[in-house]
Amino acid sequence: MIRALPVWFFLPVLSEVSSIRVMPNHKSKTYAELGGDLSLVCDYELEGDELHSIKWYRDSKEFYSYIPSHSPNVRIVKRPGLHVDDLSSHTHLRVKNISLDSSGEFVCEISGGPPRYQTAQLKSEVIVVDLPDSIPIISGVKSRYHLGDEVTVSCWTDTSHPKPEIRWWINDNAADPEDVRVLSNGSTQLRFRVTEKYLEANSLKLKCSVEILDIYWRSSEEEAQVSATQSFSLPAFSKPIFTSLSLKLFAEKPLIISTAAFVILLARLTSMLQLS
Repeated sequence: MIRALPVWFFLPVLSEVSSIRVMPNHKSKTYAELGGDLSLVCDYELEGDELHSIKWYRDSKEFYSYIPSHSPNVRIVKRPGLHVDDLSSHTHLRVKNISLDSSGEFVCEISGGPPRYQTAQLKSEVIVVDLPDSIPIISGVKSRYHLGDEVTVSCWTDTSHPKPEIRWWINDNAADPEDVRVLSNGSTQLRFRVTEKYLEANSLKLKCSVEILDIYWRSSEEEAQVSATQSFSLPAFSKPIFTSLSLKLFAEKPLIISTAAFVILLARLTSMLQLS
């Protein structure tokens, strides 16, 4: 009878070498970083049987086999993303410089000899990831916002695989999904209006977080002041308020009016322009 032995080891997600954890009748999941090396481990115990073969598969396609009775006894089949190191042993393969094509379901198959030819398999799924090199970048944040102002900010992160999940937070509360959209340049935009509920904290804390599976999480945060007063700007006029004649008259006979009178005059001029 053949019995596959479990292999235990420490797997750092961001190390240069990633390893498969193989357990009997259990399919595990392993993350390996792009450009690193992948260590495939498959120990076994024959328990009285003779070894017939050790074969390695990725997605049901054989890429390595060891059959002691054959000459040569090692056969390597070229597959995309699988470059087996020459120093590999039959039970400990080292795949160099892994790419996104290296991902897949890996199977180690141990077969005994006659008369029973029993077979044991160990399986594990390998997912190659390409993680961002830097923290997310937030742009478009102003130093101060007033009640009623529209806030429009963007968050950008490095290219990665698989696609990251980007979330926005306002004062540590998740932003409304309807206020978030992905732009054509790949950044994620947050757009909302400053309401009274944001005045309690006297500031706006805008945080963008980037998450990839359960192996990567980074965030950036920007803070702006909030004012209870509404911002005010003079209306834009399509026509000049004063003609050249009126300016000439003002120059010859300066007109002195109070501030209140000037505001009333400005309002009337605005109304007249809108009606014209």
